[in-house]
Amino acid sequence: VGNQRGLFVPIHSMPDGGFLIIGNRPAKGRGGPPSGVPVVVRVDASSNVVWEAVLQRADFHDFEASSLVALPDGGVIAHVLSYKTHGAGAVMRLVKLDAAGNQVWDWVGRGQGDKDTPFAQTLGLRNGQIHMTGHVYQAGSDAEHAWTGTVDAATGTLLTDRVGAAKPRHRKTK
Repeated sequence: VGNQRGLFVPIHSMPDGGFLIIGNRPAKGRGGPPSGVPVVVRVDASSNVVWEAVLQRADFHDFEASSLVALPDGGVIAHVLSYKTHGAGAVMRLVKLDAAGNQVWDWVGRGQGDKDTPFAQTLGLRNGQIHMTGHVYQAGSDAEHAWTGTVDAATGTLLTDRVGAAKPRHRKTK
């Protein structure tokens, strides 16, 4: 559970024997996946809740808690997929919480969940930066393009947002 390489994971074991956990609680009165209230919970070694942070935003209607990375100071950065419209894809969010579970910053990736909205498939923390790799579909093209981005872990500032070459399509062979 967790890791030493700085990769984002759903559960991270802490040095004191406790855990950081990211997940969704069911949303009352809302249905259909993905529907829920994204939360990060810090529990101690006896499984007592130390704090719980709710990661909803008014400008999104649904959420999918994805993964997190623990910070050396006891804080956490959470990755939350957030949906602006039904039927569209997710918009990436990164939310930094301090060691007490208080929100420090909330970064929202570009796009509306359709074309030109990057989707990170791998996230990692290295040298004070969140490194993301994934893909994006650009307007005017059905080809999937490679995408990379970095965000400063201290400030939540976007440092890089790069679209690469189109990925080759897989063809079926007879």
